[in-house]
Amino acid sequence: MSSGFAGQRNAPTTILQQIVDAEEPEVINDFERHGIDEVLRKLCMLAERISTEQPAPSREPNHHTATTIPDGFTKLNSNAKPFDVISGRLGMGASAPCYKVTPEEIRRRVEGVEHLNSSNMANNLKKQKQKNGGEIMRAQLAEHGIQMNLNAQRGEASTRVISLVEGEALHLAADLQKICAEKYPARQIAKEVIKEAENKPDVMEALLDTTCFLECMSAMEDAFKSVDPPLSGVVPKPSKNQTLNRSQEKFSCATHGLGIATQRVWVDQIKRIGEEMAAIFGQQGGK
Repeated sequence: MSSGFAGQRNAPTTILQQIVDAEEPEVINDFERHGIDEVLRKLCMLAERISTEQPAPSREPNHHTATTIPDGFTKLNSNAKPFDVISGRLGMGASAPCYKVTPEEIRRRVEGVEHLNSSNMANNLKKQKQKNGGEIMRAQLAEHGIQMNLNAQRGEASTRVISLVEGEALHLAADLQKICAEKYPARQIAKEVIKEAENKPDVMEALLDTTCFLECMSAMEDAFKSVDPPLSGVVPKPSKNQTLNRSQEKFSCATHGLGIATQRVWVDQIKRIGEEMAAIFGQQGGK
C-alpha cells in the first residue's frame, strides 16, 4: 500500500523541475529540451533587463551626510571627493547619519599613534570581506600617497573610541555640548561644593576667591582653544607653542577629535560652576 494519502494525485512537473530531477541527458527529449532552452533564454533576458533598470545599491540608503561640529571650531567647506562615506555606529534607525572619511583622516589612522593595518582600517570603514580586499585598499591608498605597512602593529589598545571616525566623534561632542548647555546642573553642584566647605575654613576661604578661580578657568579655556588639530570637516589652527601642537595632535589622533572637543565642554562646565558659586556668595553677601 502506498504511504501517501488516499486519492492524492501527482502534481504536474514543471520544466524547471525536470531539470532538477534529470540525472541523464536521455531523460529529456528534444521537444522538452527546446522548451527548457527557451525558458532559460527568457530568464537571462529578464535578469539582464532588471539589472540595467535598477540603480546600483547605495551604501547610505535613506541616510544623510552629517557635518555637525561643536561650537568653537571653524567648519571646513570643501568639495573634495572623500575616500569613503560610512554610516555612523552610534545612530539609531533609518535616520542614522553618514560621515565622510577623507584620505588625510586615513593617513592619520595609518601613520599616527594607532598604526592601523589594512584589516583594521577595513573594519573601521565597515567594508565587506572580499578576496584580495586588503590589496585593493592598499592600492587605493597608494593613489593618495599613503603607504600601508603590511606588518604594522597597532600602537594603541583597542577601545570603543577606535570604531569612531572623526566626523562622528565631532558630532557626538556637539551633542554633548548641547546637552550640557541645557541640562548640566551647575547651580546644584555649586551649592553642594559650598555646603561641603562650610566647616572647613581654609577651603571656604579659597572658594570665596571666585575671581581668581574664574581667571584660571578662562586661561585654561583659552589654552585649549588655541589649537585645532587636523580633523575632517574642521579648519586646523596651530598655536605658537609647537610642543602643545604636537601633544594635542597626538591626543586628537588617539581619540579622533572626541577628546579635543569634549575637554573644552568640561572646562566650560567647571567655569559655569565657578560663576554659580560667585552668584551664590554675592546673594549671601547682599543679605
